[in-house]
Amino acid sequence: MYRTVLCIACLLSVPAAARSQWPARTITGLPLSGNGNVSLTSPAPRTSGGTPDLSGLWIPEPDPRGSPEGVENVVFPRYLMNVAQDLGETNVLVPAAEALYRERLATEGVDDPIAHCQPPGSPRVFSLPKPTKIVETPGLMLLLHEHDTTYRQIFTDGRPVPEDPLPTWMGYSIGRWDHDTFLVTTVGMTDRSWLDAAGHPHTEALVMTERFHRIDVGHMDIEVTYRDAGTFRTPLTITQKLRLLPGQELIEYFCSDNEKDQQRYVTVK
Repeated sequence: MYRTVLCIACLLSVPAAARSQWPARTITGLPLSGNGNVSLTSPAPRTSGGTPDLSGLWIPEPDPRGSPEGVENVVFPRYLMNVAQDLGETNVLVPAAEALYRERLATEGVDDPIAHCQPPGSPRVFSLPKPTKIVETPGLMLLLHEHDTTYRQIFTDGRPVPEDPLPTWMGYSIGRWDHDTFLVTTVGMTDRSWLDAAGHPHTEALVMTERFHRIDVGHMDIEVTYRDAGTFRTPLTITQKLRLLPGQELIEYFCSDNEKDQQRYVTVK
């Protein structure tokens, strides 16, 4: 596909293997099968409050539909390259967003924030092949992303979303339980972030709604809806699929460490 995008996609696949550097730890609190491994299909654990326990280390499921053309033997998360792939490319974006998207395609993703060691932003981070640790505390859910050792706060203390939030990479998130679904609303996301490697944009009016549903011990779905009248003609909904990494831990990762690629980026006409 695009030379710069292919380079970025290949680099994103590297840290997964590095997690083997950490020593294995004893797994506690999860059901085990007869062979001593975690039973990933057992019913989802619950907190003392009765809601599903989302805590743990999670990584997006690989999906052949997410792998960029030209990259072989590596399978990426489904929406790494194209967040709108389920809709096709017809009449998805409003004219201004379509023009910006086409401009980014023409320059082969050379301005992708990730290519310049900037954050992916909360609308995109679950499309990257790196893990996230979820930590539940009273009044607050913490998402610790391995990508650039980034964190996200989801406030669960009943506060409303701010009316005029300062635009940031990760945005301002509030969450609440709706039966067994954790419902999260995020606003205040800078328009500097991209929604995927191909360059789908968004404005700072974007409202992102996520529905976290832990299916069982080892699997979780996050239904994500993007509402942004300055970008999409109608709201866009996708489902990110995650799997548990039992017995593993986050590893510190910074894009800027030993970075040698930016000086070689070339836009091909």
